[in-house]
Amino acid sequence: MVIGIDIEIDAGPGGGGGGAPETDFFTPSPAQTVFILSGSPADPAETTMRVNQLTYAEGNPTPGYFVVSGNTLTWLSQFPLDPDDEVEVVFFP
Repeated sequence: MVIGIDIEIDAGPGGGGGGAPETDFFTPSPAQTVFILSGSPADPAETTMRVNQLTYAEGNPTPGYFVVSGNTLTWLSQFPLDPDDEVEVVFFP
């Protein structure tokens, strides 16, 4: 009897995905809307932003709560951020 086994090898960052995510933490200044990330997300659509433990997605709903261009994230939401907010951004470089 022959048993087949499928093995999947993760190529890691830049080789088809599967790398570890980057997490950036921010304490916003009053009404801050622009955040500089530690790197550029490979796919901005897979970037998430947490504000006080609530998760927001890029471009969902359209136009979304924020947009990412290169390593710059711009907060588009109608509610302003302030220094009491805990901001966390997770992305795959």
